[in-house]
Amino acid sequence: MRLPILLLLCILTFCANGQQATKAPLRFQRYALNLNVNASEQLVITTRAGEVAIADQIDGYWINRNPGTSGNNYSGHTFDQANFFNNDTGIVSGYIQVGGKTNSIYHTSDRGKTWKVVDMGLDGWVDYAQNLDNGIAWLSVSGKGIAYTEDYGYNWKTLHIPDQKQRYTQIYFNDQKEGLIGSLWNSIAYTDDNCKNWRILPTPLDQKKYTKTNKESRPEIESVTIFKDWIFVNQEGLIFYSDKDSINWIWLKQFDKFYTDAVNSAFFVRNSRNEYFHLDSNLNAFQITKLTDITHSAQCRNGKLFIMSGDNIVKIDKKELLSSSPILTNQPALIQPEIIGYSRGHIIGAIGNKIYHQTEYNQTWNYLFDLPFKTDDGVMSMVDDDRIIYNSNSDTIVYYTIGSRAIEKRQKSNLLKEFSQSGIQKIYFSKGSRGCFHGYEDVITYQNNDYDFELENEEITGSGFRNGLRGYDDKIDGKLVKQFAMEISELQRNVGSLSDLAYTNKDFEKCKDDILAFEKSLGANKKQRQTSFQFQQNNLDFPRMLSLVDSLNTVDSAFLNDQLIPLDAFVSTTTNWIKIELLNNDGNIMSISSYRFPTTFNYPWIVAIDGYRFQTTNSKINKFITNAYPLLAGKTNRMELLYTLVKAMYRN
Repeated sequence: MRLPILLLLCILTFCANGQQATKAPLRFQRYALNLNVNASEQLVITTRAGEVAIADQIDGYWINRNPGTSGNNYSGHTFDQANFFNNDTGIVSGYIQVGGKTNSIYHTSDRGKTWKVVDMGLDGWVDYAQNLDNGIAWLSVSGKGIAYTEDYGYNWKTLHIPDQKQRYTQIYFNDQKEGLIGSLWNSIAYTDDNCKNWRILPTPLDQKKYTKTNKESRPEIESVTIFKDWIFVNQEGLIFYSDKDSINWIWLKQFDKFYTDAVNSAFFVRNSRNEYFHLDSNLNAFQITKLTDITHSAQCRNGKLFIMSGDNIVKIDKKELLSSSPILTNQPALIQPEIIGYSRGHIIGAIGNKIYHQTEYNQTWNYLFDLPFKTDDGVMSMVDDDRIIYNSNSDTIVYYTIGSRAIEKRQKSNLLKEFSQSGIQKIYFSKGSRGCFHGYEDVITYQNNDYDFELENEEITGSGFRNGLRGYDDKIDGKLVKQFAMEISELQRNVGSLSDLAYTNKDFEKCKDDILAFEKSLGANKKQRQTSFQFQQNNLDFPRMLSLVDSLNTVDSAFLNDQLIPLDAFVSTTTNWIKIELLNNDGNIMSISSYRFPTTFNYPWIVAIDGYRFQTTNSKINKFITNAYPLLAGKTNRMELLYTLVKAMYRN
């Protein structure tokens, strides 16, 4: 097949100039990530896809050190944690199956260049691991016991646990070999002599320190630690502390995570808003910083907290934000551009403003060219075979034509305004579904006939499994279309308040009644607990929750849309969608799609025009559908949004 001229020219340029030196985000196959930091602040990340990556320092480049690179077949392995005693020697543990057994860990003494399989003496999943810098480590093995080493992981012996029926997934040991363990099923035990003797402690639930309003959850101990003369536990998402000699649990209600190391160099806590605090020896909290990205993993070391936040490593101390560095690699074999589209059979990718291509998925990426402008604060995609669009965070979008190297800048607002001013010629309503074993789309077309829009055509494509378009009229009032066309320039605006969605006082009172019905159901048997409002959380304060309903009309737009975007979303192998397409008199098409169908309000809507795409919760889209073709969007559970808002406000 003949290569397109524009790509041939780019490839010839690549061959002449060679691969460009670059750096790129290190991409992982999965996002169940765990961070380990040693005394010299070398960092190691493991994933449940069997990946290991190492960086010598927070702002250093990361290199992939998968055990599979040394000839071991790690397919199917799950790596839950790494524990490095120093820069060279460390172990990786989790669920590692070798020869039909799961009694193995991986061990390295050369910074992950080579790995050896080591028998830890217990057969099972390593739920958690703790190590000291002097070569000591403890591994909690799925109810079997604790594997223990004193020689940097070369040799292991077994330490007993107090109850073989329990699965102690959480452990903490300090440099005095004092330990605390917590199980999936409401058990905590303490040792001061390295597991020779154990003392079973009453749990917060045993002492009735919280009300178990989440009847369906197991009473799991989610983390444990010892800090000074205090012990801390996280049970079912609630943090409690007590003097270790006399157990009387106290709820530390404003926090949901805690972090310290084996020498108590510092103690950090986090709340549900992803705000981090330093806790002093008197348990006074001092706020340090707030992070906006999701926290994958965090570890305390050398009086600092290292956090894997989004695609960055953040390091903070007791007083201030020290640094934040992206997780980057400069290893050519690991560089994976982000795919931005396709051009005549070639996959096009980008790293910053550098453009790459590959002929087959998961093959070698070849450098093509640099875009002649910065791409630091936006996203790129292919408009068609020859054009790239760069959507910045400002009102400007940039089109780059590969063949001619031409640059065109346009304003987003003008793009929408010009489309609407041309007038609408046709409207397409469609509904479809695609999965592993099916795919279909139904489309109906309305043509502008002087003023009103009359039904022109109905088409079924794909498997013919018709499930959607029904109940439509032969004609749509031209006034509705004209009004919506005038509003197209406003579609970038999200919902501003609940009043935009036509909620009434009657709705708010119904929300209160549903909350009270849920409270009443907690004392009933399991079959009678199926109320419309559900809140899977313990220690619920129902008077506070009811008072939050009265303040629903005051929530700001940003908070409202944070809850609307993921509303009712779930992961499935099947994709359902509904779509409206408008063809204007200049021959341009705008599409408005929802891939969250059917969900409450079908938010977010994805609007696309000439390669420019944005998501919106603009209520004018819903209003147009309701008036022009109400059965397209389906029924909406309007109360679900109120439930979601109340629960989000309660957590904050």
